[in-house]
Amino acid sequence: RALLDLAFFLDVPDEVRLARRIARDTAERGRTRRSVLSQFEATVRGAHAAYVEPTKALADLVLYNVGRVDRVAEVAAAVVVEQMARRRLAEVA
Repeated sequence: RALLDLAFFLDVPDEVRLARRIARDTAERGRTRRSVLSQFEATVRGAHAAYVEPTKALADLVLYNVGRVDRVAEVAAAVVVEQMARRRLAEVA
């Protein structure tokens, strides 16, 4: 925090989060599509609404992600670099 204090929130629609979860859990965890859907509806969606979504209000920057994760990471990295440069300029001034 002494160097940089930024909070990012990655905002991903339910349908994108579900599609990614299905792809991951069926390929890497051997789960069925039906079991992933069932868990998502029974617990994941509600937990996201209760515990994750409220933290969006605390973010310095909200990044919307419906596509490539690497592009969102590039944007976040650019913001970090810019903020660090501003901080260095402020220290010199």
